[in-house]
Amino acid sequence: MHGDRMSLVSWEIEALAEVPLHSHEHEQIGICVEGAFLFRLGDEEMEMTPGDMVVIPSNIKHGGYARSACKFIDVFSPLRLEYG
Repeated sequence: MHGDRMSLVSWEIEALAEVPLHSHEHEQIGICVEGAFLFRLGDEEMEMTPGDMVVIPSNIKHGGYARSACKFIDVFSPLRLEYG
């Protein structure tokens, strides 16, 4: 879903799946809705479980590993038009 200056994306991540380290120009806010996810942000690691949130600044490497099946909601600014 897109607004004028931001995008909202809902993800389902399979258990044991890896999200490779990556970066992008977009500022991002991630919310764990379901499951357990080991999240890497720069040099930090954090265990995310339902209700946990993270702010990812522009151009900072991030990624992680799904310890179980997960659901996330991410908000991006500016728009991520490649997501629909």
